[in-house]
Amino acid sequence: MNLVLSGNGKDLAQGFTITLGPSGEQGVQLLKEGRLLTSRPAFGLPFGHALHHRWFELRAVVERNRIRFFYEGQLAFEHALDEPPGDGYVGFWTRENTVRIARATVSAER
Repeated sequence: MNLVLSGNGKDLAQGFTITLGPSGEQGVQLLKEGRLLTSRPAFGLPFGHALHHRWFELRAVVERNRIRFFYEGQLAFEHALDEPPGDGYVGFWTRENTVRIARATVSAER
């Protein structure tokens, strides 16, 4: 499960990327332009049958000076930004079409 913020609409590695993989392994990661900024292996998707037929609440909050990511209502990470993230696109994608996104809500203040 992947989310790009402030992307350019063409290259998924541009802007900020939040990846969510298996808990205990990859977990949740924040990258900028492909460079790892923070990682929290404890927060991630379950394995096997526990992954199927479930809804997960994932929330990214982007502000001028930080990005926060919540997994199932818990703060998974908070990362301070050196500069505002800038304008751009929001994108969702998955690897090999293995996860379906049933509902996504995007809101902005400006």
